[in-house]
Amino acid sequence: MNPFLLGCLAYRFDSVTMLLAAALTLLCFALPAAVSPKKMLLWGFFLAFFVLCLYQLVIGAWIALTAMEILVALCRAENMRFVLQRCMARLAGCFVAGLLYKFTIMKFMVQTYQKDLQSFLMPFSHHGWELLRQNIHVYHLMLRAYTDHLPWVVGGAMLVIFFLFSWHWFRQCKLGGKMVVIYVVGVLIVLFGGYLPLLALSGQANHARSLIFLIVVALALGSMLCILAERRKVLAFLLVPLLMYGCYYDYAFGNVLKRQTEHEIMIVQQISYDIQRMDYEGSHPGRTAELPKITLIGSAQPSLEFLVAAKRQPLMANLLESNLMEDHSAWILLRRYLPFDFQPGFGKEEMEACHHYADAHDPVLVNSAYAIYLDGGHIIVKFL
Repeated sequence: MNPFLLGCLAYRFDSVTMLLAAALTLLCFALPAAVSPKKMLLWGFFLAFFVLCLYQLVIGAWIALTAMEILVALCRAENMRFVLQRCMARLAGCFVAGLLYKFTIMKFMVQTYQKDLQSFLMPFSHHGWELLRQNIHVYHLMLRAYTDHLPWVVGGAMLVIFFLFSWHWFRQCKLGGKMVVIYVVGVLIVLFGGYLPLLALSGQANHARSLIFLIVVALALGSMLCILAERRKVLAFLLVPLLMYGCYYDYAFGNVLKRQTEHEIMIVQQISYDIQRMDYEGSHPGRTAELPKITLIGSAQPSLEFLVAAKRQPLMANLLESNLMEDHSAWILLRRYLPFDFQPGFGKEEMEACHHYADAHDPVLVNSAYAIYLDGGHIIVKFL
């Protein structure tokens, strides 16, 4: 039911690790209820460690799924002492795995540019609180973009499931002040718990792909529907509009992503062709042994399909991000299509210098997508 699940799968370069991490997280909560707390701690430790090695941001699902398990256990009048022991053991295993990952894998095995992610951790200062406020605001905007264009049939089905389950839950748990507080807090944790790790980062993690944690929300709706359908099986048909919407959104997103990728590859192929035809320092054997330096500045215009989809469904603009921009993965595409190696030019100071150079000089080649400038052996590609 999660409209981002197959969307994330469309990102071929990281979707396998992302979805495998989510699957391992769910596997820990799919273990039989008879598993003892000691074994649960051990399983939680190993599975959480592998999740951290694959896709760290999914670890927030641990918090949300724990709250969901407690709510379901209360609704089914299970032995809460055993349930809480199991939950605490699982969370403890996750905590120990986090410490081990930080002081082993992160410290000795993660590449340098990925270690810089540690610097994204929010500082304990006034600036840190400002970053926290910005992260919450970005999260609010992404959810608003999602809910504002949610078909009324799907939104209505979600509300019906939620209110029927709430009524059933309060009947089973004997309505009281404490139960109301537990339910409200539990629902809030299910809805927002998966996002908590992102709030601790100073930036670059608020991309809508990180909303993969909405898998937990979909699972919560599914669990509520299963409990309601135990006595009234007709309610199971509420699952149909949710599944149809998820499939539709994935189909639309997949089409836009494919067109955007083709659009970017076409631009990179043209850049590669233009660079090969140019006469710059080092372009001929014997002039210099140094590799040419290539710097990309600006951001390429998206494809027409992307613009149409972003206007129709604003969340697409958050889901799809151009690779052809400053200091991004365009280098990977360039290396694929250029027949020679080069030095990628990036860094704040170098970008500023390239912008000044482009403003002060005429391009050697210009078209509707980009302009190319030559500064000796330094090739500057400015997207228009």
